[in-house]
Amino acid sequence: TQPGDDTQHGSSVVADVAVLQAISKRVHYGLFVAESKFRAKPEEYTALIRGNDEEGIMRLLTNTAVEERVLRRVRRKAFTFGQDIEADESVLGLSEAESRCGAAEVPASAPLKLDPEAIVRLYHDFIIPLTKEA
Repeated sequence: TQPGDDTQHGSSVVADVAVLQAISKRVHYGLFVAESKFRAKPEEYTALIRGNDEEGIMRLLTNTAVEERVLRRVRRKAFTFGQDIEADESVLGLSEAESRCGAAEVPASAPLKLDPEAIVRLYHDFIIPLTKEA
């Protein structure tokens, strides 16, 4: 085996498939949202469709305030669930008593397993646009 290879390829593939299925599900929710928006303003959408105005359709579909809320929620969840809960207490700055009872909150400087901003960029650059194209 190569250094860094845990030989758990099957487990990795299972996890990858679960992630891709979750992304697919999230993207397909966009179909239902688009249909709901179309039903709310059928005349406006029909005119844009007949005029072949793709940019106008995207403007009508896009709710910037909602997208910003989604990105804030993604950032918060990525930070929360991306923390290294196995980190040594000394790294987290916790006392032995806090560590034993779990009473202390993990500080913002806690080690992370992933960069929350990378997840935000994934949503902003790929997932959210895909929900509008589906």
